[in-house]
Amino acid sequence: MAEETAIQDVLTAYSQSIGLRDLDMTMGTFMPDGIWELQGLGQKWQGRDAIREALTGIYSGMDYLVQINAPALIEVSGDTAKARYTVRECGRRSGTDQAFEAFGVYFDDLTKGPEGWQFVHHNFRMLAGQTYTVGAPPTM
Repeated sequence: MAEETAIQDVLTAYSQSIGLRDLDMTMGTFMPDGIWELQGLGQKWQGRDAIREALTGIYSGMDYLVQINAPALIEVSGDTAKARYTVRECGRRSGTDQAFEAFGVYFDDLTKGPEGWQFVHHNFRMLAGQTYTVGAPPTM
């Protein structure tokens, strides 16, 4: 159970680091050659430098970005693991009254290395999303 707790801590650190815009914390959740994929959106980055660059670009267009994760289903096999958890993400585009929210599931492969548990492949599958005008009721 200790390994599952350590993995849940990585998942939570990732989600918190997104809202805090703490790129060092975010990069610490990935293996040096880890992959971040937004499946269905056709976006995929490999390696910490590429992931950092992608997030820097995303942050530059957002007033805020917040991600909330649910507890994960985790399967550990030695020094590798699979995790699956639901995420709600919302944000507001800079200088506009446009906001969004997205709901999806992360399907992750992790490995335990010298820095602890980290993502090998962090794969988001969006289930639903919407955009809306801040101050107006969201429409689905």
